[in-house]
Amino acid sequence: MANNTSQLYPPAITDDPAAASSFQSEVNLKSSLKEKWNLKGSYFSYFLAFSFYYMGLSLFSALISVYLIGLGFSAGQASLVVSVSFLASMAVQPFIGTTADHYGSKQVSVWLFMGASLGGIVFLFCRSLWMLMAFYSLVMVLLNGANPIIEKMATNSPYAYGKIRVWGTIGAALGTQHAGYLYDRVSPSSIFIAFVVSMLIGLYGTRLTADTDLNDSSKQMDPANTPKTKPGMLSLLGNRKYLYYLVVYGLFMGGTATGNTFIPSLFTSLGLPASMASPVLSLAIMTQLPLVLYAGKFMSRMTNKLYCALHLASRSFKIWFMDSICRWQL
Repeated sequence: MANNTSQLYPPAITDDPAAASSFQSEVNLKSSLKEKWNLKGSYFSYFLAFSFYYMGLSLFSALISVYLIGLGFSAGQASLVVSVSFLASMAVQPFIGTTADHYGSKQVSVWLFMGASLGGIVFLFCRSLWMLMAFYSLVMVLLNGANPIIEKMATNSPYAYGKIRVWGTIGAALGTQHAGYLYDRVSPSSIFIAFVVSMLIGLYGTRLTADTDLNDSSKQMDPANTPKTKPGMLSLLGNRKYLYYLVVYGLFMGGTATGNTFIPSLFTSLGLPASMASPVLSLAIMTQLPLVLYAGKFMSRMTNKLYCALHLASRSFKIWFMDSICRWQL
């Protein structure tokens, strides 16, 4: 018994039962504190990752048209910058997905967050149209590339998807709100400093999330989950339904991107300052909260056509509602 005790406690306290008990209590306390403050895979880690990723995305893109027009560029030039970023994102997305499959989703998302932060710093000092276009596209390529990876983390997490994704909606609303405040009360360039800070916090939160790549790889190794053949790009382009989907998705995303880009400019052109326009945009984002929280209870009961129709109707109502509020303010 003495030999076993000497292995558990230091030699100086093996002969003193009170000292041994005190030592064991101290060890248990340190162990419990370490377990309590271990944020790896915790709900707080997902809160950091989602809220600050979407906050950074809103900070960087919500008022981009107002920012570019404020630098002296036309609305056509602002739309060119945004359009190129979407085309670049579409072209690079398959390579980002392949890289995530090879190196792991979490590792690639960390690289994307770091690259977006560095790109945001450079964008802060850009003044020529071509430099603005290049680095805005670079940052948006990295942010859009990280989006499916982040969403996958929420889906594979030990928590309900809605309870994680809701922080993304709140983060996006806060990012839009802060962008308007910083634009008017501090300086337009300060938006991108806040963007970099937000992305670095999101990066930290992403590193703390649970590792889900091992689970994904085990599923892929299961013969039941492994497809016999993978369709190539040429075969997909020969699929008529797939082409219809691309056309409908392109029209839908084109209209959505146009609205998100120029609704802030609409407000400012009608006389509203950016700090007053951003609360309206934030309110519109916050209306998504019930849908995000309770999507799992009704999404499976709706057909795709009905869901798309309702989404298009809500987008149309959003544009009308914002324009009505803006004219009422004037």
